[in-house]
This record gives sequence, structure tokens and C-alpha cells, in this order.
Amino acid sequence: MSARKRIPALHQALVAAAVKAALGERAVVREVVEVPAGPPLRVRVDALGYGVRTFWNHWTGRHPNRSLTTDETQD
Repeated sequence: MSARKRIPALHQALVAAAVKAALGERAVVREVVEVPAGPPLRVRVDALGYGVRTFWNHWTGRHPNRSLTTDETQD
């Protein structure tokens, strides 16, 4: 395993300020580490859009290629 890359002090201060703003003054940042770059933004936006559409379809009972779903069965 390679040695950890040093995070600049300015970045550490920004992280600490953001955490304290979100969680309160008693929040403590123990360690800040760099994570590898994720997938391109386009992939994340597509995945988010898919998740929103899936949630909305389930929430409203709508499904692609079908009309409103019901619990009733056809005789």
C-alpha cells in the first residue's frame, strides 16, 4: 500500500468548517483522506435520474408500458 497523500491545510480547514456547520460546534473531524476519483459526472447524473424515476414510479404506482397498477386480480 502506498503512503497517504498529504491534504493541504486549507482543505482540512474547509472540511472542518463544513462539518461543524452541518453537525454543530461539538463535531470533531478526526481524519481527512483523499479518495480516488469516481465515475464521470454524466454517469452519476444518469444513475440519479434512474433512481428518481424508479422511486416516483413505485410511489405513484405507475410502471413503464403499463397503466396504473392495482391489487385486484382479473377473473
